[in-house]
Amino acid sequence: MDAQEIKDRVDLGAIVETLTGHPRQGTKYHCPICGSGDGPNHTPAFEIDPSDPTHWHCFSGKCGRSGDVFDLAGFVCNLETFPERKEKVLEWAGITDDRPQYPTPNNSKPQDPYKIAAEHGKLDSWRTHISDPAPTAYLEARGIALEDAIALGLGYDPSRRRIAIPYVGSTYYHIDRAIDERPYDGQGKYVKPRSKDVGNQPVWNPDALEGEAVIVVEGPMDAIALELAGYGDMTVALGGTAYSHLTNALKARGYRGSLLVALDADGAGDAASEKLVAEALGMGIAAAPVTMGGRSIWAHLGGKDAGDAWQASPDALKEALAEAVPQAQAEAAKALEKSKGKAITDALKASHVVSALEAIQNVYMLKGATEPQPTGFSSLDRLLGGGLYAGLYILGATSSLGKTTFVGQLADNVAAQGRPVLFVTLEMSAEEMAAKSLSRYMALNGGRREGSLHLMSPVWRNFPPNEKYAGKDIRDACERYQADVGERLKYLVADAEPNVDDVRAIAQSVATIEGTSPLVVIDYLQILKSPADSLSDKQATDRNVSALRRLARDLKAPVLCVASLNRGGYYGTVEMDSFKESGAIEYGADVLLGLQPAEMGGTLKGQTNPDAAKKKARETISDHKRAEVRNAALTVIKNRWGRITGTDEGITYTYDAIANTFTEKPQQP
Repeated sequence: MDAQEIKDRVDLGAIVETLTGHPRQGTKYHCPICGSGDGPNHTPAFEIDPSDPTHWHCFSGKCGRSGDVFDLAGFVCNLETFPERKEKVLEWAGITDDRPQYPTPNNSKPQDPYKIAAEHGKLDSWRTHISDPAPTAYLEARGIALEDAIALGLGYDPSRRRIAIPYVGSTYYHIDRAIDERPYDGQGKYVKPRSKDVGNQPVWNPDALEGEAVIVVEGPMDAIALELAGYGDMTVALGGTAYSHLTNALKARGYRGSLLVALDADGAGDAASEKLVAEALGMGIAAAPVTMGGRSIWAHLGGKDAGDAWQASPDALKEALAEAVPQAQAEAAKALEKSKGKAITDALKASHVVSALEAIQNVYMLKGATEPQPTGFSSLDRLLGGGLYAGLYILGATSSLGKTTFVGQLADNVAAQGRPVLFVTLEMSAEEMAAKSLSRYMALNGGRREGSLHLMSPVWRNFPPNEKYAGKDIRDACERYQADVGERLKYLVADAEPNVDDVRAIAQSVATIEGTSPLVVIDYLQILKSPADSLSDKQATDRNVSALRRLARDLKAPVLCVASLNRGGYYGTVEMDSFKESGAIEYGADVLLGLQPAEMGGTLKGQTNPDAAKKKARETISDHKRAEVRNAALTVIKNRWGRITGTDEGITYTYDAIANTFTEKPQQP
């Protein structure tokens, strides 16, 4: 009974329940390998694939194994060989494997038992003719004595003048060799039974696949030559240069010995040999060609294949094999180690693994180094080491303290310096953001202090007679803003709820068009679309923070995100744990900034009663929001590249809430 038939017959779920003593829970089982489901939470993690009930996987972090029922037997009972695993599975399932063994490769059509029996009968009949003069003469010319032919079970069909060579390991399958240069029956040199009658060609000598090394040859006559030379128990014949049935058998058995490839010394054999060795190495099997003197062993012996070598000189063949086979095993082991090393190297390259030596060389040569991007706030630039570097910056504050206004002004400053900016606005429209900028430009140009909402109001824009100069103020602001910022600042508006992939695609497009990577500003982090609907808010934030940091790395550009604070952050100074979903933000951000009333630190100094401190903080924030002109402090809570400030100090600003303007106050040296 072959492996696939056993897998199709056994009830994998019933076996697992029997092994663990626990019934299925939903779609999950207790794991008989790691014991998932037996812990304090009683959460099983073993699952059978609904699309392939012969395959299983354990999703437990301490397990992670997967496979079929034979793999399960190997893991549970510590069994290494396929026959041991097969015996254990049959025992678990209560199946008696007492039927005739007719090996059928995967994907072959069902065999006709009557036609199989007929082939078996033909072989028995043909064996009675093997001592006829014609086959005896042919075999002796090939170096095969009659007694050896009888021992090998060879037969002869007089009607077709063909030697019948039974497949080792099969009671019915055979391949027939014409004894005439031009076959008497008009067919090819070799013929086989029809696959629609008896199934596809099985593996010659499948027992060899249980050994430490396997020699692979093309034809059965080559396999017979190696049998006579003393290597029959480790030889398989392909019946040509096609080898998929062999590799399928190797996979099914989990073979881990050495594959020694000795195909014919011709163009087709050389090509198939190279491919088979490469495929075996890719399967984790040691493999190498059997060579002598840097070429095929058969070419070294002056022929094309093992049959030629045996016919020319049995002794020379035996001596050559005695030397070449151990040598090929050693080469196969080396090839496997080299293949593993290449696979590791490829994996490291794919994972962007860099050695310390390469890293220090890159630092010394300034490879990939970029100049910091000034923010337009001189004190902040000094504190950050010159400005914004390629990395993830996160600014946190409670609501209505001006964080959107601050990052909007910073974006304008950067665009005015000639760098493109992509501003992802998830709450406000592009027009609302532009109105904030025009409000600021009007005030900075000495014009009217008007809120951004006024600038968008038809009523205000009617301008009473005593306010006749207001129209000129807004027109001048528009002209100056266009000259300073122009089209370098682009807004991605949240009409379609963009996710990080959307932001990445547009940022890359901006970089291509502008010729340099943009500063990316996101307002704000917690309402950026989740990568998957099934994720919790915390999981979504975790994923988005990681993705944004990769975006900054890949673009070699700064990414600045506004973030909301948790409730604890509303009643005190902004600290590391103030950020909502703070785990991902705390560890994922390169720089964490906090915006708060400048008075907050002094208000809370000396407060020991938590309730009193919370009340004072609430009053400070309330007073701060009511004022048209406010004192704000920007603190650097985390800085992967340099200085930080205390939570009760920082860079102080005058925040004109009406004019949407932050102005740095002179800082103490």
